[in-house]
Amino acid sequence: HVQELFPTCRLARGPGSRLALPHAEGSVLQLCYVAPDGARTSVAAMLERASCDAFIVAQDGCIVAEHYFNGAGPHSPHLLNSVTKSFVGMLAGIGVERGQLETSSPITRYLPELDCAAWRGTTVRHLLDMTAAARYAEDYSDPHTDFWKESAVVGWRPALVDEHTPASLLDYARSLDGQDMQNGSRFQYRTVCTNVLGKVLERAMGERLATLLETEIWSRLATEH
Repeated sequence: HVQELFPTCRLARGPGSRLALPHAEGSVLQLCYVAPDGARTSVAAMLERASCDAFIVAQDGCIVAEHYFNGAGPHSPHLLNSVTKSFVGMLAGIGVERGQLETSSPITRYLPELDCAAWRGTTVRHLLDMTAAARYAEDYSDPHTDFWKESAVVGWRPALVDEHTPASLLDYARSLDGQDMQNGSRFQYRTVCTNVLGKVLERAMGERLATLLETEIWSRLATEH
């Protein structure tokens, strides 16, 4: 029901036929394995513990398992969360191939607004590798972590919104207050890197991110929806 709660946009699947794989149902859910804690368990038990909504396995051009749980079905829209990061990375590759994006360039080449302490010396490659030095905490168990404060900008955490909340994700990135490591020194999973990269791609490729994702990737995948 995300579309009922927040402003969203749809990516059109594009013209043409969809990719249709034949079904050859197997017994994937009954497969057993040894879990990290040493206990013997099954795929079905794992999916139940994980509160999984949809599960699909394709092998050799056939769908060998397709199951839905928790009221979901084959036509239910579902939140992608950070799978989106993979699509943004693909789009960056397209920009590089076309000569629109230079990964060794500082991000200020595309976003001069980020000429500030948090992003000093950060390149596009640092964003792609999540080795940017900007101080940013992504501890989901901490209700006041930077990740949730950033989420409040786009409506996910309305209780955290106050008179100091930035008006946009770019404004939020600009509000970060320094660095906690050297750029490129180590991987640190930080969603803010993908959000800044999305703005870089908009400037470099000349379209809104949603338009770029639709025209360059989604409409060409032969998806069903």
